[in-house]
Amino acid sequence: MLSLTPIAASAEAPAAGGSVSPLPAWWSAPGRPGWTPDAVQSGGLPWTFAGLTAGAWRLDDPFAPVASHFGGLPEAQAPIAWYDTVRVTVGEGAAWTGFGAGVVTAEAGMRPPTTLQPRAVFTLANGDGGVERNGILLSRGNERSWLRVGTVTGRRRGIADMGPGAEHLWGFDTGTRRGGHAFAVRFAQRGLGESQRSSEASLGESGRGANGSLAWEWKRGPWAQGASIARAYDLRTSFVLDGGSTFSVRDAWTNSAEYTVSRAAGERAVDGRVTWSESRARRSTIFVPAFSDRQRTVWGAVRVRSPLFGGRAEVALGGGRDGAMAESRERWQLAPAASWRRGERVRWRVYGERALTPVWTDLDAGSGQHSFMQDAWLGGLEAEGGRGGRHWGALVVAGSVGGRALAARYPVRDIAMRIGWLADPNRYGFVLAQADGAWNWRQLGADARGWALVRDESTAQPNVDPAIGGSAGTTAAFKLFSGDMAIQLRADASWVGARWSEALVPGFEDRELPGYATFGAGAQIGVGDVTMLLRLDGLENERRPLSWLDQGASPDLVLARDSGRRFRFEMTWPLLN
Repeated sequence: MLSLTPIAASAEAPAAGGSVSPLPAWWSAPGRPGWTPDAVQSGGLPWTFAGLTAGAWRLDDPFAPVASHFGGLPEAQAPIAWYDTVRVTVGEGAAWTGFGAGVVTAEAGMRPPTTLQPRAVFTLANGDGGVERNGILLSRGNERSWLRVGTVTGRRRGIADMGPGAEHLWGFDTGTRRGGHAFAVRFAQRGLGESQRSSEASLGESGRGANGSLAWEWKRGPWAQGASIARAYDLRTSFVLDGGSTFSVRDAWTNSAEYTVSRAAGERAVDGRVTWSESRARRSTIFVPAFSDRQRTVWGAVRVRSPLFGGRAEVALGGGRDGAMAESRERWQLAPAASWRRGERVRWRVYGERALTPVWTDLDAGSGQHSFMQDAWLGGLEAEGGRGGRHWGALVVAGSVGGRALAARYPVRDIAMRIGWLADPNRYGFVLAQADGAWNWRQLGADARGWALVRDESTAQPNVDPAIGGSAGTTAAFKLFSGDMAIQLRADASWVGARWSEALVPGFEDRELPGYATFGAGAQIGVGDVTMLLRLDGLENERRPLSWLDQGASPDLVLARDSGRRFRFEMTWPLLN
């Protein structure tokens, strides 16, 4: 758990401004469908949901977006405390977004300042293994002009079977509004270093990248238009030193442009969008022939929103071309989508869509795997409601995926990318069901959530992700010193279901890793505007096996293990003037 506040809603989202950790660490926590081990300490593993990796999550961050080409530096992200709003949606937006849309979309919003009064958010985190993550966001302006500047850095010493690691992110967002016109300029720069603990070998990577954009918007009456251009670039270097030397350098860039237009009349609206992008990735590895790959895409979409049957419906149709696909039949694609929602006290949502994810680079041509399109048809139902101190939510999502992209689960991302992606030879079907509830009475609270995944087996990769999980917790809140200090205590337990290892080494037989329960406790202390969090996770203090090998155990083939018990301290301090 990354927050002591119970989180409600089926497609639940963390409280904006409530955590020093980034959004990927939130959805990767134990008991959630996107679980990955030790996500707070290391972000190198792929983002997962319902057995998918490519196209599982899409993070929409207007302040510091991840590069749109296949790769980028997604490990370095802004803390949740910087955001004004966070919204998580399952199964919507793919037709509008186009190529690379996620099954789940996490939208992080940062509103421009509304007064000339300067504001700042300072965040600090420390923990076992030398974990440090500190950042500050400064903003000033009003609705006519604004400026935001933010920076965050993180590092750790060796922890569990991971070696030292570090990351940083800094960027700015500035804009002005004149009449119905608004202009914005954004820039972000990232860097990272990651390594796995080793004995006779040394494995690690470093990376850096930047992205920037220029945007224009115009509103007049029922009409609105917008245009933007953007460029992103990143470079990764990974290495394996084992008597010899194997270095690999990967650099990639993307140029893109977008135009949108919309017309609203009362509760009805029609939107249009056209995008273009060109990307290139090159890799050079010692003892391996160099390669480069290029992708050109164009996408157009129309979306209609209107009242229907006492609720609100949205229908969209998108289509486009991706020239990087090896099969000509996969280059032209159409993506329909529809959703309908209704209710206030009990809110319902029905949805269905087609999500397309091109996998076009870092493929091992020697194995016969070329670029391919992951094609996912999705549909489901969501409901949530509550009254007073009670809240409940439920979500069901079903999918049928052709060309599911399989990725090696290895914590040093560039080495996993060098291993390459593989298209599942069989169509992959799944059904994921999730339910959650929260109850509060005076100063006491309780919450619980659980999920289960029914899925097809694959002959190309074992089930490295669990098929069941959940968590439950209790809270108690009270105040001291005439209400100047607010304290909330929490105890919780999470369950991570059974899964399989994937060592990818000849002579090592993969095996099933048993499910387990993990326990945690914490205290959240609020003094004025300052919020402090003291958190203990893994109270059982048992280091459990992971799905990849511990390189530090050479010459023995032993699975790596997680970090066991760990302590973490966080502080968030919003500042005025």
